[in-house]
Parts: sequence; structure tokens; C-alpha cells
Amino acid sequence: MRGNLSLKKKKNGKLTWKTALGLMAMATFSYCSGQVTAQNLHPTYTKIQNGIILPIHQANNGAQFLKLQFVSPDILHVMAKPDTNFALHNSIMTLSQPLKPVEFQISHQKGGRLLLLKSTQLQATVDLVTGQIRYLDKDGKTLLEETSKDARSLDPVAIGEPGYYSVVQQFNNLQNAPLYGLGGNQLGYTDMRGKDLEMIQYNSNVFNPLLVSTGHFGIFWNNTSITYYGHPEQFRFLESLQLFDKNGKAGGLTATYISDSSRPRESFSRRESSIGYQFAKDTAALPEAFVMNTKSKVIWEGQISSSEPKAVHDFILKFGGYIKVWLDNKQVADWWRQAWNPAEVPFQLEMEPDKKYNIKVVWSPDGAASFAAIRQKKAAHDTDRQIRFHSEAGKQIDYFVLTGQNIDSLISGYRLLTGRAPLMPKWAYGFWQSKEHYNSQQEILETAAEFRKRQIPIDNIVQDWYYWKKDDWGSQRFDADRYPDPAKMISELHQTYNLHFMISVWPKFYQGSRYFKTFWDHNWLYKQNVNENRQDWMGYVSTFYDAFNPEAGKAFWDIVRDNIYSKGVDAWWLDATEPDIVDNITNERRMELMTPTYSGAPQINFNAFALAQDKTFYTEQRKADPNKRVFILTRSATGGAQHYAASTWSGDIGATWQEMHRQIATGISFSMTGIPYWSMDIGGFAVESKYQHLTPALKAAWQELQTRWFQFGTFSPIFRSHGQAPAREMFHTASKGEPAYQSMRYYDQLRYRLMPYIYSLGAATYFKDYTLMRGLAMDFSYDPTATEISDAFMFGPALLIEPVTTAGATTKKVYLPKPEKGAGNWYCLYDGKSFKGGQSITAEAPYERMPVFVPAGTILPLGPVTQHTTPLSDSLDLYIYQGSDGHFTLYQDQGTTYDYEKGDFQKIAMHYEDQSGRLLIDSATGSYTGPGSGPKTFLIHLVSPQNPVGIDSKSPATKVVRYQGQALELQLR
Repeated sequence: MRGNLSLKKKKNGKLTWKTALGLMAMATFSYCSGQVTAQNLHPTYTKIQNGIILPIHQANNGAQFLKLQFVSPDILHVMAKPDTNFALHNSIMTLSQPLKPVEFQISHQKGGRLLLLKSTQLQATVDLVTGQIRYLDKDGKTLLEETSKDARSLDPVAIGEPGYYSVVQQFNNLQNAPLYGLGGNQLGYTDMRGKDLEMIQYNSNVFNPLLVSTGHFGIFWNNTSITYYGHPEQFRFLESLQLFDKNGKAGGLTATYISDSSRPRESFSRRESSIGYQFAKDTAALPEAFVMNTKSKVIWEGQISSSEPKAVHDFILKFGGYIKVWLDNKQVADWWRQAWNPAEVPFQLEMEPDKKYNIKVVWSPDGAASFAAIRQKKAAHDTDRQIRFHSEAGKQIDYFVLTGQNIDSLISGYRLLTGRAPLMPKWAYGFWQSKEHYNSQQEILETAAEFRKRQIPIDNIVQDWYYWKKDDWGSQRFDADRYPDPAKMISELHQTYNLHFMISVWPKFYQGSRYFKTFWDHNWLYKQNVNENRQDWMGYVSTFYDAFNPEAGKAFWDIVRDNIYSKGVDAWWLDATEPDIVDNITNERRMELMTPTYSGAPQINFNAFALAQDKTFYTEQRKADPNKRVFILTRSATGGAQHYAASTWSGDIGATWQEMHRQIATGISFSMTGIPYWSMDIGGFAVESKYQHLTPALKAAWQELQTRWFQFGTFSPIFRSHGQAPAREMFHTASKGEPAYQSMRYYDQLRYRLMPYIYSLGAATYFKDYTLMRGLAMDFSYDPTATEISDAFMFGPALLIEPVTTAGATTKKVYLPKPEKGAGNWYCLYDGKSFKGGQSITAEAPYERMPVFVPAGTILPLGPVTQHTTPLSDSLDLYIYQGSDGHFTLYQDQGTTYDYEKGDFQKIAMHYEDQSGRLLIDSATGSYTGPGSGPKTFLIHLVSPQNPVGIDSKSPATKVVRYQGQALELQLR
């Protein structure tokens, strides 16, 4: 018989979809045992608001009950659990918001074995025997299905909290459609098919469990514990293969240790069954006679073999220092990375059974704390189309399936669940100068003055860490000896230089610092690191506060507000928010150092520390200063970070060409996960010691790297230069007449010329859930060549960005995506030369320029070069690229307030009709009447193959028109 479930409304008359999850315990079920038939399957579900809950007849692996509930017509929330006590509070990532009614139908198929739920956009069939779910679009086309065998499992885990499970969910990607997202990995991956990720926040790796596909589906995995994506087989150290030393003897590789490379005769060798110095604790296994320093070296040589059938094997190299790897006599890695923040590099080798393959690894540690490890496993088969999530702790299997016409609509669904991305202050879209670190008030003011003197556009200067007294980390107070009057300093930046000021705030307290005892006594700190008396790199015992504790968060904000915000600070840099209490320790040790948390065992919300702190800063600043836009830069993020005005940067990467190249894929993947504001340290953060004393050759190499990286960074959502010495200001990198200086200044000015376009994209991000940095799959999903590209991206709809990431290169092979209809043209941004779409070309890339192309149909607004962001100019150039229809909406508002949320903005929509050659400019909408809202002069440049006009051309405008705010219709040809 059918169970009954009535949902009672809360006192305010609203039922939230979070609340509905917790009411399922009221349901009771009964069904006939014995043979499964249509007759005894029909009664087994109970209808609830927007969905159902039902038992599974042949449930295994702990998933006895399912709950399916529409959040919207194109989003279905799915949960599985051993009982009906579905968690009331299901995630810190999702917003608690009213559950709006969704019309849906329930019917039976295949003689009653399948139960069909159908909204206007999304369908799901549930096999009432096995519980397998298949997802279909509104027309009945299959999008995705759970695997038929072992689709899900829940295994109880002992984490000191009752009712938690290790949860696994598997899907079949039946279409074999490309998959994107999951955050900003540092492995160079964009298409996640067949890839493996350990999704745990740490320096340089940021994960958000949203997966989107060109197959019109997305999966938001609603879990904030450590999560593993990909094949269930785990990476293992090399002893999982057969190893042979350089003399062919089985059992291990030959490891040669050299403590001083200038005295190689003093080396010694031993046989080792692994290369496994992965974490700080592992280096204790190095030979006692080996002294690890900048002159030391280790060489592993020999052969590897596998007894398994022929297969591709995936390898992961983790290292700090200099390392080179050869497999099968081919070099597969040649990298440097700072010792204290190891990097990972993937590579592959196809191995035949029992065949020996040569291996050689040369590792040169870069200091006394370096790391080197290689792990491997057999790669998933090419036809393996499974999607698999495995989280260490959850009260239930919990995920959302989304559908939409394109990736933008999937991201829009994600933001419905986790919150919209607010419009950042306009100055945040300009150029930022940072370094590690400004050391005094005088240095900051002198730097600001130099930028203005040289007329280098800039909007924000950043104070990184260590502005406090050396032993007072956590005080959030300036060292008065170096910063005698920080309020006056910030006022001078504002008033004299039209600059904004961002400051680094760490969730870290030194033992004995000003507020340490108060936080300790209130149990607001993680105490284990202090109990172990572990010192940081500055020589002091420290720990972090518990960001999940609302009282601790409020107390921390109060300290920051009184000591920093009150002095006029404009934005927050929330650093080390993984949290990074100690570098390069195991996951288990990290959780030990986070015990206990306010939200329970550290496993539960391990990946959400940054989110908790972002929320506190966002909500508290809006309380303290309701109409001043919040801006947060954070090193970690997960689902929902965008809702709290958080931008994320890719962490402490190294200043190398390889790292620069990987940032393209990192930014694409992160942006396609729904958090639109991403940044990197332009130029790379950590620097090889050789660059501290620049010879002419090293200076030239440094300048080229910085120039190419700056060109790329111009087109990232947040345009920010940062890093260790050498000094990062462009006037310290190169002299005024040098090509590096000229190029960086050109691109800085170009960013400000593009500000009408960029700020309008920022508005579209808020109003239309848009994404600024766009993998090519977002706009050219129909072009299989484009969807595979990971070293180029669209910056908004108008600009195809092709960073140059090879030293000495003066050309780059560029693929110009084909249009959805017709031949279609692409145009060089600088000179207007045209090229047919759907082909690869060798693009010119001289030292001072990076290839940038514009698709036909683009309307691109440009303003004048300004020294900082200003209201929209009353004279704008409009470049219109012939060959397709196009549209663009120009946006402006006050720039720093939240009045836009109440309609105080101006929008001017423009439409180009290619066949007729007409440009239609709509009447201005919105209530904004402030600076920049008056009449406009549009200088219109019609670009075509017959009229190649670039933004650097001096050609006169095709047409000049005065726009008074009323609709115009212009004939351009």
C-alpha cells in the first residue's frame, strides 16, 4: 500500500527544499515480498512536494531508499540512504531558499518496473527493482544514467560522528560527451573524461564538485568532504611494477646519491623498490649519509615491467626542486618547482606484458625540504565512459542533475543552487600590482607615485603578508615602525593617486600574539599544532581559527574590522584558506590538525573552510557598510564561493614556462565550474634562485617570460601581477625603451581601452549568469576540434585569446573554430586581417604581441586609455565585424555600490544585422543617471575582409553618430 507523507509549512508559510529533505523520516512504506510484478511495484513510492521517495526492492551497498525532487524544471535533486532520515542540513554549499512548485508527472513503464518522473525540461526513470536511474531530456533523449551494477554504495565510517558513510556514486556517460569543470586542477586537464582527481583543497589546487558537459547535462556533487573523481583503482608507488636495477637485477632501481655535485666521486648507491618521497614525513627514509641541499642530486636508473595485459599506464610525478624523467628512453618531464609547495606532472606509457622499459629520474633538491615521488596505475580503458564520485564522509549520497541547452545554462542552474555572482566593484576589473611583499608605508606610496608618474594604468595596490610585528601574526595590526599611519597611507592612495588598497588576512594566530589567548580560551582555535609545539618557517608556533564556528568568525571579523577595515581598506585577500596549517603533510595529518571543528569531524566539511570564511567576511562587511561592494581574493574555493564576492587565484605556482602554460587549462577548468572570477600570479609566484642575480642572458629570459605572461594575464577575469623577487612592477622588469616594457604597457592600456566591454561582461555575469573566461566548448560545442583545445579560450564573446607559452616563439599554431552556420570569418584584433573559420593557421606572434582574434558578428566597444577606471566615456569606438549577426549590451552604473541590485544602472542593447548591414541601438534602460549616463558619440568601424581595420589602425570611422538615449537605426553599408 502507498505510504503517506504530509509536508507541514513553517510559520512563515514557506517550505524550503533543504527543510523538505529532513521531513522524509515521517514517511512509512510497505510492499509485497516475493516475485516482483507490476502490481506490487506500483504502490512503492510516496509523492512529496516536487518529487517522490521510494524504497528499492533489490537494494545493495546500503542504498535502501531514494529521494528525487525537482528544484526547478531542469534540476533534479537525488539522494540515497539506508533509511528515510534524509539529512536536514545537506550542504554548506547550497542556499536555503523557498522550494518553488514545479509541475511534474509520474507514470509507469515496462509493465510497472520503471517509474517515470517528468517535468517540462527533464525526465528520470527509476528501476523499482535495482534503483538504477536514467536521465533524459524533455524529448526523451538519454543524457546520463547510473551504472547498472554497483551504481552506488554507502559504507559506515568511524569519524567520531554517528551516521556518516563513505559514499560512492557511478554514472555512464552514454554519449561519451566531453566533461569539464571540477575546479582548477594543476595537471593541465580540461576534458575530464578518463581522468582521475583527488579533490582536496591545497595550495595551487582548488576544487568545486560541478561537472558540466556538452551533452546537455551537469552533475553537482553535493559533498564537501575529500572526494575522489575517476576510476576506483588508486595510484600506487613503483613497487607495484617489477623493478630492475641498472645491471638488470630484479627487485629495485639503482639509486645514486650525490650530496655535493662538485664532488661526484663521493657519491654512493643503493637499490630502492620505490621513488616515494611524497610528503615531509617520507624524507626520513633518505640515507643518513645524504645531505639534501642545492648542490645535491639523486639519480634513479633501471627498468620497469608489468605482468598485466597490454595497457596504457598513468604516472603521476610529485616533486619539489629540479627533476627530469625519461621513460622508454623518451624524456617525459623536465621541471622546476619550489621545494615547499610540490607540484604534480602526469604522463603515460603503454606497456606490453613482461616487457622491460628503461626509466631514469634525475632529481636535484632545491633546499633542505624537497620531495620526489612517482606513482602509477593502469589507465581506464578508452571505452570506459564512467563518471565516478567517491567522498570520504556523507550522511547520504547527494547530487543534483542539471540539464540545459549549453554549458552557460548548466552554470546558471548551479548558481540557482549556490547563489548568484555579484557584480564586482568596477576598479577590480582594472590592473592590480602586488608582490611578496611591500615592506613599508613608504614603499607602497613610492610605488603608487611611480605608476602615476609613468602613466601606467593601475587601480589597485596590494599589501601581502608580514605588515605586522614579526612575532604578532594574528594581531591584524600594522607594525607602527614600518607603517606609522596606515589610515593616512590609504587615504593618500585614494585621494592623491586614485588607487584602491587590498590587504592580506590569514586565519592564523601565533602563540602569544595579541588575541591568541582569547581565541584559545573560547576553543576557537585548532589546538593540535600548538600542542605539538610545531614552528612555522618564521620560527613561531602557530595555528588557525575555526572558520566554521560562527562565534569565532564574528570575533575574527571584529578584530579585522577594528584594526584594518576602519582604516579604509577596499578589499580582502584571504590567504592559506585550504587551510594550510602546515605545508605538504598527508591528508590524515591535516585532519588531525583541524580537530575538532565546530561543524563536527574535520572530514565532513574539509573542502569548505574557505567558503565559511568568505561567507563571514561578505555578510559582516555588508552589515558594517551595506552599500560598499565586497571583494575577496582567496586561495581556495568550493561550491557557492561566487555568491560571497570571492575571486580565486591559482596559488603559489612557479615562475616557469611550463607553469604558465598550465594556467590556461587551470583557468578554463575553474571558470567552467561556475565561479566566474579567477586569477593567477602573473609572472609566477616562486622564482628559481638563478634569477636573483641577473646576467644579461638571464635578464633577457626573465623579461620574455614576464612579458608573455603579462600578455596572457591581460585577458584573465582579474588582472593581477604578483610574485617573489625580482620586483614585479613592469618598470623594474624592464627599462622604458625595452620591448618588454613597451609590450606590458601596451597591454595594460588595452585592458583599460576594453573596460566598456569588460565591465559589461561583469554585469552579464550577475544578470545572466555569464562566464568571462570561457573554454571553447562553451561557445563551439558543435566543433569537436575546438572542444579539445586547452591552450586557448574566449574572453567574453568577442576575443579568442591565444597565449604564447614557449620561449623564443614568434608564431603560434591557432585553430579558428568553425561557425555553427556558414563559412564565417575571424579577424585579427590588431590589424583586422580576416581568416576563414574551421581551420588551423600559423599566427604571427612577435615578442610584443600575442595572437587575439575576433569572430564575425562581434560588436566590440572600446573607450580611451585612462589611468584608472572611470565612468563610461561619452565617446566610444564600436568595432563591428561583418559576416554574421551579432548583439551586445553596453552596461554602466555607479561602480562601487549595490544600487544596481535595485535597478540603478543603464543598459544599451545593440544589434547588428549582417544581411542588411543595419545596426540597431535600443533605447537606454535602467534608472541610472549618474556620471557617464549622458549622450554618447559612437565612432563606428565596420570591419570586413574588404575593409581590414584593427584597433591599432588609424583608419577613420565608417560612421559617427550621436546617441541621446533613444533608439537608433543605422545603415552601415
